Amino acid sequence: MCNVPYQGISADRSATAYGEAVSAENQLEIEGRLLTLVRPHARTESPLRAWSAADVRAIDRARDRLGTRVLIVNDQFGALTVGLAASNPTVWVDSALSRAAIQDNLDRNGLDQLSKDRLVAGSERPEGPFDSVVMGLPKSRALLESQLRAIREVISGTGNIIVGVMARHMQRSHLELFEEWIGPVDVSRSEQKSRSIEVTVDPNVVPDNEPAPVSYTLDDGTVVAVAAGVFSSDHLDIGTRVLLEHLDQAEVFAAGAQVLDLGCGSGVIAASLGRRHPGLELTMCDVSDTAIAAARSTWSMNNLEGSPEFVVADGIGWAADGQFDVIVSNPPFHQGHALDTDLTERLMTESAAALKPTGQLLVVGQRDIHLHTRLRRTFDSVETLSGHRSHVVLRATGPNKTPTVL
Repeated sequence: MCNVPYQGISADRSATAYGEAVSAENQLEIEGRLLTLVRPHARTESPLRAWSAADVRAIDRARDRLGTRVLIVNDQFGALTVGLAASNPTVWVDSALSRAAIQDNLDRNGLDQLSKDRLVAGSERPEGPFDSVVMGLPKSRALLESQLRAIREVISGTGNIIVGVMARHMQRSHLELFEEWIGPVDVSRSEQKSRSIEVTVDPNVVPDNEPAPVSYTLDDGTVVAVAAGVFSSDHLDIGTRVLLEHLDQAEVFAAGAQVLDLGCGSGVIAASLGRRHPGLELTMCDVSDTAIAAARSTWSMNNLEGSPEFVVADGIGWAADGQFDVIVSNPPFHQGHALDTDLTERLMTESAAALKPTGQLLVVGQRDIHLHTRLRRTFDSVETLSGHRSHVVLRATGPNKTPTVL
């Protein structure tokens, strides 16, 4: 069993100015062994941890139920992989950030890092068969169904799936999906506000394989690829819609301009810009493998000119200093279910570094996030291009390479 020190986790809580490269370190005891897990980019005083009670419940339940070939799915920061490292698992995860965290936390605990064939990108498919699957419940129901479609093809007829989930996030519809695609479900009682789910493969289950939609079309004719798990995959979210309505006010999209769509998702912003302003040098970047695959499809579906660059990465530290004329973004404000405004501030800081001195950042955010104030840390001027009852479109200029503590 896992002994979880919920009260008094060993962690460095020293105050740190924003912008320093620090991470919150937490310790988790599993069967007498103290594991050190780091949540990347979290400031040391952050209450966010690198593991959850749901991870612990999955490890607890899986420990004496694992087969000889184990697949781990949706391990956000490496807790499942580190906790079950003795099973020599294959790990399937749709995030460059998660992959880096998994490898880092394995190394931090003196464990071998995963070889390339055992760390599978979200846009690829793991090669089975697997006797056991241990997974975190994804935020998106559509992603869960997509993953179960794939798991059904690679799990053995006598296999099982073990899931850790925070009790408030578990819905009856999730259980119905497991029953529809895999077989009977057994749910544990709630402890530490978390549950475990065990699903046993029923070879007689024949799921309905109705094809999922592959695209939708905007009012301006832009075709957008649908990909399960990508933010607002099957419709245009309100933030992106408001941003697209006001982008041309910036008057910065001249032919040859170097433009980055940061957190591109399905590539709708870049595709819309490509339609309106042929000749832009576009780059699309997202932490999600699936998002970048969808962005490639979106560009191709619209028969647009040019050859954009597509980058799967955690942020834009890969970019050269002063590389871009314009960065456009509907940035993320969450890591999974958790609100993480530090993530947003990090992306804004990296944007300032990646912009030319005369460059501009065009960004949309919910009003209650106070993005205007956050942008003033790294830009000399921040102005409002558009107001909306729930969102605001901002233009930031004068990128400051040294963040200001306000």
